[in-house]
Amino acid sequence: LIEAATPIRGTNGDIIGVAITKEALDNSFLDGIYYSTNLSSAVYAGNIRSASSFVANNGTSRFVGISEPSSEVKQVVLKQGQIFNGSLNILNRSYIVVYSPLKDVDNNIIGMLLTAQPQQTVLKTIAHSIELTFLIAVILLLIMVFPAYLLAKRMARQFQ
Repeated sequence: LIEAATPIRGTNGDIIGVAITKEALDNSFLDGIYYSTNLSSAVYAGNIRSASSFVANNGTSRFVGISEPSSEVKQVVLKQGQIFNGSLNILNRSYIVVYSPLKDVDNNIIGMLLTAQPQQTVLKTIAHSIELTFLIAVILLLIMVFPAYLLAKRMARQFQ
């Protein structure tokens, strides 16, 4: 659970109550992230994956209860409390990943949040962007060459 609380203040500034909200970080929460962002994600309690949007080939099993195999991720995120980003293999597929530390109210690291995008998807997006940039450059070049051609043709007629 993620829990947050904020004081409710009266007109004179005194605290008259508290508003508390909770959200379960379970598979359905992570599925919501996936469906809205197309990013796979997982929540780790310490080093153990406790919820995940990664689904097995059978379409129902989740990859939970698995410890994070990367010693670099564990060192950077769980020990140093920093964000790790890079490329890792998850379930025999290359992903661009970001691991962020999860901290409790006392600022102790209690787990990690993983967001990931298949590397192939990222590379396809980059390739499409490069193709689009090239196409736009060619179109702009043609737009600039056509008036220059007409101007040169007109000037050539005047010299004849």
